[in-house]
Amino acid sequence: IATNRADYLTLIMFNDKISPANISFLTRYGIVGIYTTIVLALAQFIRGSLFSGPNSIMFEELPQVDALWNFISDIYLLRTVDEYMIETEYFERLIYIYRDPQVLLYWTKEKKQIIGIYTTFVLVVARLLRTILQTSQTIMFNELPYVDRIWHLLSDIYLVREHLYLFIEEQLFAKLLFLYRSPETLIKYTKLKYE
Repeated sequence: IATNRADYLTLIMFNDKISPANISFLTRYGIVGIYTTIVLALAQFIRGSLFSGPNSIMFEELPQVDALWNFISDIYLLRTVDEYMIETEYFERLIYIYRDPQVLLYWTKEKKQIIGIYTTFVLVVARLLRTILQTSQTIMFNELPYVDRIWHLLSDIYLVREHLYLFIEEQLFAKLLFLYRSPETLIKYTKLKYE
């Protein structure tokens, strides 16, 4: 309907009644459906990016997650060795940990670093003093004449364990302990045999 008045804007539009097939689920509700969909999607995106912090902050800002990571690794290992009953118990504990924020914070609380530094210092000083003051104890291990026989014994223990011959492994390990308890026997065992 066209009027010839100067204060009206005349707009003539030609619209197809058929929309593309890939957006037909929006266009069947008309312009109101498209507008509502865009507004709701935009509102959901803004709400998710701005206001999702309080719900996820207790999981994203944990101070020390090593203990929790080790616990989850234990669950994975239990699953790989087919220990499903123990895995189920561990998984129930994990769910309990995640449901209670106080337990979660207890598991992930930051450890006191000064104790670790002090312990490391004491162990290093003790090791240094032990190596300086007790060299006579290590002479029998450092000055062995021919250590290939000990090396072969250790390789045999490894191979027997790998093939699950546990009784033979126990005997070989007892032989190794017997050798290391007696310095004379260890030196006799490691002497090079001349033919």
